Amino acid sequence: MSLLTARALIVRYGEHTVLDAVDLDVRPGEVVGLIGPNGAGKTSLLKASAGLVPATFTRLEIVGAPPARGRRRALAREVAYLAQGAGVHWPLAVERVVALGRLPHLGPWQRPARTDREAIARAMSEADVTAFAARPVTELSDGERMRVLIARALAVEPRLLLADEPVTALDPYHQLRVMELIAGVAAKGGGVLVVLHDLALAARFCHRLVLLNDGHAVAEGAPMAVLSEENLRETYGIAALRGEVDGQGYVLPWRCLAPERPETAP
Repeated sequence: MSLLTARALIVRYGEHTVLDAVDLDVRPGEVVGLIGPNGAGKTSLLKASAGLVPATFTRLEIVGAPPARGRRRALAREVAYLAQGAGVHWPLAVERVVALGRLPHLGPWQRPARTDREAIARAMSEADVTAFAARPVTELSDGERMRVLIARALAVEPRLLLADEPVTALDPYHQLRVMELIAGVAAKGGGVLVVLHDLALAARFCHRLVLLNDGHAVAEGAPMAVLSEENLRETYGIAALRGEVDGQGYVLPWRCLAPERPETAP
């Protein structure tokens, strides 16, 4: 069963078409990366997949069924959404922020059970924020705050994780650590759809990539195939270094390419 299936997905903002008939699948056990230049439609695709923006489609199923209004509470227990640049504006303690991830699992006025407290503690440990547990989240750096929000998403224990640029503002160690956590969701049988700008991380951690440009999916497949010289040139206007370490391919953006100039008559 696919955890996320979209067919002919279209998103329009006014008269502007942001996504034009995009197909997408996320299956259990895989990390699918959404890549592409700025304005390609990556965030819109993520939001439309979560039912957060109006969209038209021939088919959209999240965890086995359409995202009907009556399923919202059930979906909240199975889907975690990590928004780009998400912030916390109240001086809540870090542990309380992470605990918000367990709310879909609780009834009205129900106190967290032992399983909920264990999930919260586990998520904080995995995201490396346990040391901040009692600190107000507003006193943390941007990178630390992002890790708290990742812990909140992990506390849901989602079957499907939707993450929009989760490594923004993180140092290299925590970028790798967060991508390992994302890969861990898939390793446990879940699915991940993640927006990434870092092509090296996309090649390293994703099972499949979907390359968007101007609202269209121009390539989809294994990372090293999608990150071909031609695709990088046509969509990003760059050249990259390519290689392999321990059987794992890598791509390192290296230089900008001069834009092609139209030929002029002699």
